[in-house]
Amino acid sequence: MFQKILVTDDNPAPARLLESLLAQRFPGNRCDVVGARRGADLFDRLELVQPDAVFVNDALPDGGYMDVVNRLQADPVTRQIPVAVMRAISDGNQVEDMPPNVRWVLERPLHRDVLEDILRSVLAGPVLEPDYRDAYFHDPARVIFSGHTGFFTAQSALQMAAGDRLSGVLRFYVSRASVDLYFSRGKFLLATTRNPTVYCKGSGAEVSQCELGQIVEAQLAQRRSGCPVFLYLAARGGMDGEEAVLLTREHGQRLFAQLWTAGRIGFEFIRLDALPEFAVRFPPSEEDTDSWIFSSLRYVGLDQVVPGMCPEVTSAPLITRKGLEMLQRLALSDVESRFAASVNGTESVQSVSKRVGIGVEEGMSILFRFAALGIMEFWSAELTASGAGRVIAGRVRPGLLSR
Repeated sequence: MFQKILVTDDNPAPARLLESLLAQRFPGNRCDVVGARRGADLFDRLELVQPDAVFVNDALPDGGYMDVVNRLQADPVTRQIPVAVMRAISDGNQVEDMPPNVRWVLERPLHRDVLEDILRSVLAGPVLEPDYRDAYFHDPARVIFSGHTGFFTAQSALQMAAGDRLSGVLRFYVSRASVDLYFSRGKFLLATTRNPTVYCKGSGAEVSQCELGQIVEAQLAQRRSGCPVFLYLAARGGMDGEEAVLLTREHGQRLFAQLWTAGRIGFEFIRLDALPEFAVRFPPSEEDTDSWIFSSLRYVGLDQVVPGMCPEVTSAPLITRKGLEMLQRLALSDVESRFAASVNGTESVQSVSKRVGIGVEEGMSILFRFAALGIMEFWSAELTASGAGRVIAGRVRPGLLSR
C-alpha cells in the first residue's frame, strides 16, 4: 500500500516541491503526490485516492478554501485526513481558529524545512488507504499475478494477460472501487468499475430516450456488478446496441486514463472460470495493448498528471530505440505524427511545438503520451540544472505505465 498527498492548487509549484523533497530527503519512500487545480477537482480525486494528507491553497479558482476544509471535516470518510492550508499571510499560524482537521497553516512561499517536518509526520503515520479486496470476495488461489505500478508497469500487466491468453479480470485497486479490465483468452474486452461516478466523469454521452428511472436503475446495477450503464440500458431496449458498445469502449478508455491521477496502484489478475454476462456478450477489441493504452492516454489532462511524470516547457524529447518501432504501428493523429517527426533530441518541447504549429501545452501533452509508453524520453529542466542528466519519464518517480 502507498501513502498519498493531495495538493489542491492551480499552481503546480507546491506539488513539485513536495515531490522533490520526498525524492531527496526520504529516498525509498512509499508516498505519492497527486494534484488538483480546484476544490471540485479535489473531490473528484477522492474517488480515486484516499490521501494521507491534503494541502489546500487559500485562493482557489472556484471559490473559498474553507468550503473545501469544512466539507472534508463533515464527511466521516475524510474527516480524519490532516489538512495543511497554504495562505499568503499565515496570521501567526493560528491553527486553533480552523476546523479540527486543519493541522498546519503555512505561509507562502513555502519553506522547505517546514514541509520536510510535515512530510516526516505524514510518512510516520498509518496508511489511510483501505484495502478493498475483501469487497470482491477475494480468493488468493485465483490470483495469477499481482504487483503495483511503481515496480511492475500496467503496460506490462496488460501485455502479460494478452500474451498468456488469460481469461479473467485485471483489477487495479483505487480508493472507492477498483478499475476492472476483462480479458477472454488473451483478448481484451472492456474496462469498467463499480463506481458509476468515476465511470461517467467527463462524459458527454446523451441517453435522452431513457427514462430517469431506467438510468438510476442502470447506475445501481453498475454499483452491484460493474456492468457498464450503457450495456445495461441497451439490454433493456433503452438505447441502440451498437451505440452502447462504442460508448462502453470510449468510457473504458476514459476510466483507465483517470488512473494517471492516482499515483502508484496495486493490481492483480484474477482468473475467472466464467466471465460476467455483460463481458461475455461484449465484442473483443481489435486494438493491441499498446494502441489501446495510447488511445486512453489522449483523455489524460496534463494538469492531473503526477508531477514526476509531467514534462516541462523546457524539456527536450528524444525518441527511444523501442519508440522507433512502436511509432510504425500506432495509429497516430496528423499532429502526433508531425510532432514525432520533428523531435531531434536537442530542441525543447516548446521549440518543437512551435515548428509543428501547435500550442506548447498541446505539445507537452503529446510528449507525455509518448513518454508514458516509452516511445520518447525527455530531459528534466530541474535535473539538468543540477547536472543529473536525462530522465526517462517515470523513472524519477515510478508511474503507471513506464519506469
